[in-house]
Amino acid sequence: MRPTHHRTDIQGLRAIAVGLVVAYHGGLPIPGGFIGVDVFFVISGYVIVGLLYREVERSGHIDLLRFMTRRARRILPALALVTAVTCVAAWFWLSPFGPQQVTAGTAAGAMLFYANWYIRVRSGNYFDEAADVNPLLHTWSLSVEEQFYFVFPSLMAVVWLTAVRRRVAPRPALVIMMVLVGGASLAAALWMTSRGGGQSVAWAFYGSPFRAWEFAIGALVAVGVRQRSRLPGMVLTAMAGLGVAAIAASAFLIDSSTRFPGPWTLVPVLGTAVVIYAGTGTSSGPLRGLSSRPMVWLGDLSYSWYLWHWPVIVFASLWLRDQPVWVATAAALSLVPAWLSFRLAEEPIRHSGWTGRTVVVLAAICIGVPVAGAALLTHHADSAVEQMNEVVKSQPARKFGFVAKNPQPDDLFQAAALAQRGQWGVFKEPCLSGAGNVLGECKFFEAPGRPRAILVGDSHAGAYAAGFAAAARELGYSVEIISNGGCQVLDVPLLRDGEYDRGCAERVKETWNYLREDPPDLLAMAHRSPRVVSPEILLADELRPGYTTTCITGSTHEGCLPHDEAVAAWASALGDAAKTLKSLGVPLVVLQTAPEHSAGLPECVSGTTVDMECTETDRDLTWDRRVDVIEAEKQVGADLGFTVYDPFDHFCDAETCYQYIDDRFYYRNDDHMNADGSEALTGEIKTALEEAVS
Repeated sequence: MRPTHHRTDIQGLRAIAVGLVVAYHGGLPIPGGFIGVDVFFVISGYVIVGLLYREVERSGHIDLLRFMTRRARRILPALALVTAVTCVAAWFWLSPFGPQQVTAGTAAGAMLFYANWYIRVRSGNYFDEAADVNPLLHTWSLSVEEQFYFVFPSLMAVVWLTAVRRRVAPRPALVIMMVLVGGASLAAALWMTSRGGGQSVAWAFYGSPFRAWEFAIGALVAVGVRQRSRLPGMVLTAMAGLGVAAIAASAFLIDSSTRFPGPWTLVPVLGTAVVIYAGTGTSSGPLRGLSSRPMVWLGDLSYSWYLWHWPVIVFASLWLRDQPVWVATAAALSLVPAWLSFRLAEEPIRHSGWTGRTVVVLAAICIGVPVAGAALLTHHADSAVEQMNEVVKSQPARKFGFVAKNPQPDDLFQAAALAQRGQWGVFKEPCLSGAGNVLGECKFFEAPGRPRAILVGDSHAGAYAAGFAAAARELGYSVEIISNGGCQVLDVPLLRDGEYDRGCAERVKETWNYLREDPPDLLAMAHRSPRVVSPEILLADELRPGYTTTCITGSTHEGCLPHDEAVAAWASALGDAAKTLKSLGVPLVVLQTAPEHSAGLPECVSGTTVDMECTETDRDLTWDRRVDVIEAEKQVGADLGFTVYDPFDHFCDAETCYQYIDDRFYYRNDDHMNADGSEALTGEIKTALEEAVS
């Protein structure tokens, strides 16, 4: 008979946790399935601290070496296998222009238990476009757990020894320590998720100090509740049922827009703690369903399934793009490698009883092989980037800072490389920085007596820069670019990850003051307007983990405006801007956003192969995402007499929108044109500019 501290109902809880995570990642309509990770955190706190407490209660000390030996046998073999296999798969099927580097870095972080910090630090840089194809993204939670395992046992040992030496009861001392640690962590998490924008929330999401309270709650149940409850069995059954209901409800009431870990995180965390409490002193808990054979079997597999499911989903998504049913099927089928890993690696080594030098050798192999694989993958990817850079360097630069078109790339892969890296020159200081480019310093083709043409807007203004500059130069203008990523130049309030974007609002004021002080002879605007009026319609980049959600809000800054109201607010702000420019005698051209695609080159390049079908998007799908705000902009232009240019038909035929046209890739990613794409529009932009000043 198993001891009562081995509980089959906890295996059932693990089954629920991993099932929620896999369902969420597999695309099933469970918006808060990621809370399964929080269930795991509470369980880990309960199980590990309970194990350590029984040891220190029995022997008077904690054998940290023995504890780490057990953890190595339990964690490393399966993790090493998945990480190594993923690095090999990434070599062949991921792009070397971002995804391979990020996968390799995450692999090293996973094996050395800092993946959570690596993923957080890398988000937001050039390679963040590769986040959704990082097959080891899920290892962040394992790193958080291991960091807890490194710190908490030592802390317990110190508190226990201190209490014994001072002749204080150790158990209350441990409870006080856990309350203090957990309380401080929870307070920090609530503060981080309530204080500002997405950066703070992301640090709280990935940071172990802001997750420690979840482990601490499980630990408090393990140490603070030592005897079976005297409550009636029916009450305990009801409590356990409510706990499971809280977990289930969280999976549907919480979604990616919820500030996490914030107040809502308490629901699944406390629900898990209640289920564990209700079963204290038993081997199966009060809910028979949790201890059923299928649930226990799945709970036993939970670690392996968690490890395998995300790499399988990522690679299946690459191979089965736009086929969500098959991706969900792949998520379920990831149980097969999970079972094999469990039977052949995880369980045999876990119960081997290996100690001492044998475990040291095991750890060296398990850590060394995947880390070496990550290093080789990094070298391979960096070599490809270097080859691409040599191609870029071999082409003569033009004055505007972009790469010349000739010679033609030798193949699709080289063309894709150039499209992503070699032709994005406007995104350099002072043309674009974290706070927006320096007003008045991003200028080209200046000469005495030349009229001034300015292009303003968000990053899509930067994407238009090459074509606009070429067209304006042909008409005799000097050129200035004011491009601020993610921040429009219209006076509409924005919410960014639920917080009012004061920085963008200030930037809008600064830009308009600059334009009033020295009005140009011609002004063009370019914005990604569909993104801010339709937050409920997720575009390709907004599906990536950690992506910042942006939308138009009202005067009270409480939530996104409904779509129709947001379109009306955008149109009204555009009209106000046009009236202001008209009073200054400045002709206006609105350069509407290029058609957006379901995937960009970072997702469509695998190894040295470009999936051309991946780069194409159904015309109707693209048009439906943009039609309302595009038509509203055209109507305002017709009413107020300024020029509106829509490039849609340049990239789309009657059925399909293309990124690859006339032997060139015209996009850098799913929504930004590159220099070739922008320059391909030079003639049409020139016509629009001439119309505006005529």
